[in-house]
Amino acid sequence: MHLEEIDGLLHILDENYETIHVFERSKGEGDAPLLSRPAYKHMCGWVKMHWTPETDPNEIWTRAEQSWDELTPDQQMYLWSLSHQEEQNAQDLCTALLAHLSEYRGLKNVKKAFQSAIQSVLEQFS
Repeated sequence: MHLEEIDGLLHILDENYETIHVFERSKGEGDAPLLSRPAYKHMCGWVKMHWTPETDPNEIWTRAEQSWDELTPDQQMYLWSLSHQEEQNAQDLCTALLAHLSEYRGLKNVKKAFQSAIQSVLEQFS
């Protein structure tokens, strides 16, 4: 078993690359709010540092959430600012790439594939 980020979410995969568990961004069941991107990123980093194949996913996720809650407001704000800068950089790059792509005289289906890929990158940062 190993950890892998897929579509911006942390997964536990078995040796056949089948998903065993997904660490979701939602804080609970149903219409619960999403964890902020900085909190989720911090928690995933914590899980990666402390995870072993024997670890209970729910227990380690609870401990990761506690690690976020134990950060000082200044530390959390620093991570928020880094996250905002990443999001802004991704948005700027995607906007520039999409503008350049729209001017490119390539085949429509190829351009559409690249447009979709660029937009999916942007979704990972929101």
